Amino acid sequence: LINAAVPPFSPWLTSAYPAARTSGSVFLIGIVTKLSIYSLIKLFAGEELLIHLGIFMVIYGACYAVVEDNIRKMLCFATISQLGLMLIGCGFNNYEILVATSLLAFCHVIYKTLLMILAGTIYDTTSINRFSKIGMLPKELLIIYISGLIAMFYVISVPGVGSFFNKITIAEH
Repeated sequence: LINAAVPPFSPWLTSAYPAARTSGSVFLIGIVTKLSIYSLIKLFAGEELLIHLGIFMVIYGACYAVVEDNIRKMLCFATISQLGLMLIGCGFNNYEILVATSLLAFCHVIYKTLLMILAGTIYDTTSINRFSKIGMLPKELLIIYISGLIAMFYVISVPGVGSFFNKITIAEH
């Protein structure tokens, strides 16, 4: 539960990810928390407590993500919220939901890693790490705009993207 960033064990995630270099943050966001979800699926699938912890994590992460000004820290809180959804999926002992949870974790590795790389690129290029100071990025960073837009479609689960179907499967149960 510590590596899955379940509150009150989540401060390590919101402290370590923004403080680490971009490459370290990418490793942490892409591997560490997803391995904990995989472990929970293998060892504790069907534990009802995971559903309740997951619901709390979804709300907790989303509330803090909405008010956070630091780009990388906001991504951390959004990750806690997404991990909560995965924890809810772990709480069911249903093959379809567990597969959807695993696929959601896989999709999360891709799009959240991309967002963390983009946040690091913005910081390395402009030395800006806050939404309130970002303004307009230089035209040379057009690929950042496009990549960020694609990743955001996965974050908000636009119908037709992989994360949409996984979240719908988990939410239906």
